This record gives sequence, structure tokens and C-alpha cells, in this order.
Amino acid sequence: GIAMAWYIKKLGLPKKVGYVSAFPLGETVRHINAFKLGMEMVDPEIEVYLTWLFTWHDARRERLGAARLLTFYGVEGIAQHTDSREPQVVAQEYGKVGVGYNTDMLLTVGDSVLTSPVIVWGGEYAHFVQKALDGEPMDNTNLWRGAEVGAWRLSDFSSKVPAEAKLMIAAEYEKLLQGHDEIFCKPNMRDNKGRLRNGPTNPAVNPVPWEQDHLVPGTTCLTGGVVNQVCQEYVGFDCVEQWLLEGIHDSCDPSPSKPEGITSPNLTSGECFLGGMEVPDVCPTGEHLTLRGCVPVR
Repeated sequence: GIAMAWYIKKLGLPKKVGYVSAFPLGETVRHINAFKLGMEMVDPEIEVYLTWLFTWHDARRERLGAARLLTFYGVEGIAQHTDSREPQVVAQEYGKVGVGYNTDMLLTVGDSVLTSPVIVWGGEYAHFVQKALDGEPMDNTNLWRGAEVGAWRLSDFSSKVPAEAKLMIAAEYEKLLQGHDEIFCKPNMRDNKGRLRNGPTNPAVNPVPWEQDHLVPGTTCLTGGVVNQVCQEYVGFDCVEQWLLEGIHDSCDPSPSKPEGITSPNLTSGECFLGGMEVPDVCPTGEHLTLRGCVPVR
């Protein structure tokens, strides 16, 4: 998020970034919120326009989601938590920039990709394979490992990334290497429903036992358990609603930061392409796919 925010700030661009993500899960929501907090370190007014694609890897849906955000909501860049490079290809076609995910999309797409977090799980797999070979029991563990053990890295930076961004990222990355994770410590974090997430009272509904205490004692930092699941409401042990930070828009409905709601001059009243994507895998006979969905062939 830091790289994207500095790019927008230095060029004086509209403060809107598009984000295509797979499923609304603790993993993906955590990523989106962290991305937003990174941008807030540079400019807290930059907003995120979010689409859920309900797939990890589907170039057709990823292209459509990115193109809708660029065309209808005027975003200046595309970030992603899906696996194909298609969102970055689309951003480049529109003359915009992006932040990739999972693989080095600067290498496979070009200089429009500011950087990409790259997953490096070889060591993780080797660890568990060795445990299996040694006959050791396999713990039922939710792994929560980061840069300090080399589980991910950043790709090289695009030439479009400002020097200020590189310096700030280097400082934050060094903290992570030292095991100091302060990402979810910003005071007065509110979600996009207006709820204070790290005040003295836990706003979650029916939190699981390990999330009853939502703050690290004596700090404004959310606990690892809360950050891991990012859940607003549980039914039993199932999370039925995650929370997104203020300024992340997954709906066109009115919200505390957008009391008038979100519209587009290129869309009809009530038409919205934020939140969950609804598009069939194949258009019905006699129809073809456009940015608005399947429409009759003329």
C-alpha cells in the first residue's frame, strides 16, 4: 500500500485504488486492511474500491473485475489478492499502475506493476515433509509466519515507485524482519460501518474464547487472533461477517465515509459493481459478455 500511495501522492492523482480479491475470508480481509493501513501512512484519504471475485484464479473474472473498477469508478491503480496476472495486464492496458500478488508480476507484466509480494513457501513445505519423514506428529496449526522466517518477500520495485516509498518500505520491512509487527496498532481504527476496532470495548459479536480480549495489553494493537480472522460476528466457531476498515468500499450503499453512497456517471441508477461479482461462467446462448455482464448479441 505504501508504494501505491506514494505514487498517487507524487503525481497528484485522484485518491482511489481498485482492489480485486478472491473470497471474503480472514486471510483476504486481513490483506486488504493491511494494504489500506499502508496507504494511510502516506495519505489517509486514499480510498479502496473492492470487488470479490469468488475465485482464486480465473483470468476472465479477474479481467472483468479490474476493468469495471477502472471504467466505472475511475481508480488510479489495481491491487489484488488473486493469482493470475490479468488484473495487472488490464491496469497496464488502461495506462494505470498496480500491485501484484503471489508471483513477480513486475517481471511478467512490466513496469506498470509497482511491486508484488511473493510467497516463498518452500521452507514451510520442507519443514513439514521432514516431520513426516521423521515420524513426528503433525500439529493442527494455523501457520501465521512472515518475513522474519522468509515466508514471503517483495519483488523488485518499478521505476515508477518514488524514492520516498522505497525508504519507508525498507524501514517497515526491517521491523518485520526483527519480528516487530505493528501494522494493526494504529490508534482509533474504525471499520467501514463506523465501529471502533481497537478501543477499550471489543466490538465483535459472540467472539470465540481466544478473541475475547481483542487488544495486546497496554497497547492499541489488535491481538494476533483478531487480526488472523478479522471477524465481526461469530455463530459458534464460524465467522459469518468479517470487517473492513473505513475507506474500503465493498458496497455502493451509504456508509459513514460516503453518506451519499457511491454512484458512477457511466452506470444507471442502482447499478453497482462493488462487492460480490455475479457473472455466469458462460453467457447464455445469444448473449456475450460485456463490462455490464451478459447482454444480447445485436
